[in-house]
Amino acid sequence: MTRPAAVALLALMPAAGSAQVVTEMTPGRVRDAIAFGSSQKEAPYYEIREHGFYGSVYKPRLGSFTTPFLRVALAAYEAKKQYKRFSEADVSNEMLAPELHVYGMSQAVGARIANVQAIVITPKGRHDPADAIRPTSTAEVPVQYRNLMGMTAEGKSLMAVFPLDALRESNEVHIIYDSGVQHGGKNKFCEDCFVEFTLDKIR
Repeated sequence: MTRPAAVALLALMPAAGSAQVVTEMTPGRVRDAIAFGSSQKEAPYYEIREHGFYGSVYKPRLGSFTTPFLRVALAAYEAKKQYKRFSEADVSNEMLAPELHVYGMSQAVGARIANVQAIVITPKGRHDPADAIRPTSTAEVPVQYRNLMGMTAEGKSLMAVFPLDALRESNEVHIIYDSGVQHGGKNKFCEDCFVEFTLDKIR
């Protein structure tokens, strides 16, 4: 089975201009996050994407991650979408926890499903298990797939929780699959797909 590793850059959707990871959600920061989320026309995610190969617009999405600031912003966005009010009183302790939540997506690859086995963070370029930052908790997320012929299958995505200080530009996140997924290169696959963190525009 093919096991090449893939290196990619992080594709970021939400914020304009430079920003800095918010490590302490003060009341002012909470209000900023609510205002940001309420102003968005689409859900503001920090996506984990491959860079794609030269000449291709296809950039495989491997997952996403959230910070405390973004979790509050997402909750405010969802409330606005449903025409509901959202204030500081609606912000939960779980949203504010100083944690990095990483969601690794299962992938449909032709007729098979590649499931997420594990998610770890390592210093950039390091692949020794002793260097790995392991999640403090994980939760399997079942995902249903259906093709045009009506055939169904179930995949397994994974949510992993890390200390917020694991989110550093000197680190990269590894989403590890039980079989190869496209990593952006033409006809190339990875099982240990790793993406370098870049913190520009991340709050």
